[in-house]
This record gives sequence, structure tokens and C-alpha cells, in this order.
Amino acid sequence: MNVSILPLLIGASFQNGQWNRAYHYGKTAEQIVAMGNKKWSEFTAAKNGYSTHAMVDSERHYRDALYYVNEKLTRTRPEKQRSALRNLRKEVSLYTDRTLKIGYSLSGGGTIYQIFWAASEVRIEEAISATLAGRKDETAPVNLSKQMDNLDQALRSVKGTDSQPQDFDEITKAYVNLRAQHPKLINLIKSDFPGYENLWSKVLYDRLGDASASEPE
Repeated sequence: MNVSILPLLIGASFQNGQWNRAYHYGKTAEQIVAMGNKKWSEFTAAKNGYSTHAMVDSERHYRDALYYVNEKLTRTRPEKQRSALRNLRKEVSLYTDRTLKIGYSLSGGGTIYQIFWAASEVRIEEAISATLAGRKDETAPVNLSKQMDNLDQALRSVKGTDSQPQDFDEITKAYVNLRAQHPKLINLIKSDFPGYENLWSKVLYDRLGDASASEPE
């Protein structure tokens, strides 16, 4: 499954670097974000239905709007904070790429993972939005260690069995890289975004759940 690891603004969302309202049903990015994801999804579903393509497209429209609004606000912040936020986006996007590749393989894939991928990009931008707004740890704590253990178990349970995916070596490499990245990312969040540990830990927790098919708390 070929995916982009970064939630970049691409395609018809922009014309000459400017927000393309025509592509977004005449709405500005700010108007879309103000609607919230649920109302935006209902709005686009009324126009396009509930096919996988339509739902993925709706999520990516919303993701692009969030990214646009977040970047406008980020540019007003001191250089150190701008750099830290953009680096965090990149690292969490890479983390997401690895977890979803593992989950896609272990589950046997399916078009639903297109929705998971698009939704995960929205979650990253929502967390950035909360960080920019100063909403410190309104999120309940989660057990990241337990979720990583669930992923360990999911991989062990298929190794050497008939259920072992054909690309097991590839996803094992992704897992090794994920394991190496995990503590570094936790330390990055603690050092650059103190007070937001629960918020970003929940993002990582949910992505690990996508990889191991664990139920969210």
C-alpha cells in the first residue's frame, strides 16, 4: 500500500499557493475547521455519499483545512516553536506510517485502511491545533506500554504460522524502526511540549492500536 508519510497540502486544494475555495465547495479553510470534523463529514456525505473514496476525500479535505489554519498560526510563533511543531508533525507522521503499514499487513489489508490513513492525518492536525491553542492535557492518560505489548503479541502470534503475512520481514523492519523511534519521540514531546504529554501520547496510543487491532481505551 503506497502512502504519503506526511500530511502535506497537495493536489487541487491550492491554486498558486492559495486556498482553493472552489475545490472545497466554496468554503474557506477557517469555515471548514469551524464546522468540525463531524459536521463537515455530514456535509460532504450529503453531496457525495458514503463510499470509501468519498469518506477518504472528505477526511483529506478536512485535513488540508486544518493544516492550512495551523500553518497560518504557526508562522506567527517564534522560530524555535515553529521548528519544534513542524518537526513533531514529521516524526508523528513517520510513526503513523509505520504503525499503519504493520496493521495493514497483519489484518490482511482492505480498503478500510485508506480511511484509517486519512483519519490518522486529521488526528495529527487536531493535536497540533490543540497544542497551538494551549489546551494542555485535557486528555486522559493512556498506557502506551500496554499498547506496545499488544503489538508485540500480535506479531509473535503470527510468526511462523499460516497467518504470517508474505511481507513479514518488511513489517518486522518497520516494527524495529518503530521501537527505536518510540522512546525518542516520547522524549521529544516531553522536552519540547511539556504539559501536552497526554494529548500526544493518545495520538501514539491510537496508532499502535491500529497496528495491533487493539480496542481504544
